[in-house]
Amino acid sequence: MAKDKRKKMQFIVVAEIIAILVIINMLLVFNLDETLATGDTKSPETEEIQTEKQKQALMGNLVDEESNRKAAEAKEVYQSEKESILILVNKDHPVPDDYKVKTSTYTKQGKKVASSILKPLETMLKAGEEEGLSFVVCSAYRSNKYQKDLFERDLKKNQNQGLDYEEAYKKTATSVQPSGYSEHATGLAVDIISSHNSELNKTQEETKEFKWLKKNCYKYGFILRYPENKSDITGIIYEPWHFRYVGKKVAKFIQENKLTYEEYIDLVNSVQ
Repeated sequence: MAKDKRKKMQFIVVAEIIAILVIINMLLVFNLDETLATGDTKSPETEEIQTEKQKQALMGNLVDEESNRKAAEAKEVYQSEKESILILVNKDHPVPDDYKVKTSTYTKQGKKVASSILKPLETMLKAGEEEGLSFVVCSAYRSNKYQKDLFERDLKKNQNQGLDYEEAYKKTATSVQPSGYSEHATGLAVDIISSHNSELNKTQEETKEFKWLKKNCYKYGFILRYPENKSDITGIIYEPWHFRYVGKKVAKFIQENKLTYEEYIDLVNSVQ
């Protein structure tokens, strides 16, 4: 009787041990599954986030690749033209002291331009005239003295309107550059207006002549130097009359990529 009782007790103890081991094993399996779920197995949200990051990284690489390609192309067309033609002149880049320009006269209005741009200018305006348009080159090469007098005239005009000297200077410099800082001193810039509108203001953009020039000037090596909504880059107000010669390849690149001249030069300089 006592022997049976001991056997029974042993059986209960073994059964309890087995039960405990089963429970422990179940807990271990559960924890392992949970670890796998949170570790190696990704939730849809996690996969989506990682996929988006991969897309962004890929897009970033593509953008960088495209930017590098554009910059290399900009440099290539820059090197295809004479550096003297591509001189950058603005409020931060004065005309170099050693810059020399040989001029020739555009006979229709008797305006002097750099000899290198006379033929392209004549060819461009003749092409427009053959389509019934009528142009006036109202300003081209300017000497430093002429530019100085022009700036001081407009400066005084702005002061007479109640602005103090500093305010008047800043306002004047958005439309007329001080002596030594004007593209006109290079002979590479021309102000072209319609013979039907003598105003140097935004109304020029409404003329057939401007519309034709804006669309076609690049074919002859010219660009619209101070386009609309780019004053923060060029430092100059929108001037739908001021055209600058940069050569056909450079002009085409600038036209196709909708750049200002400053942006183009920055792109060229970004190439090591």
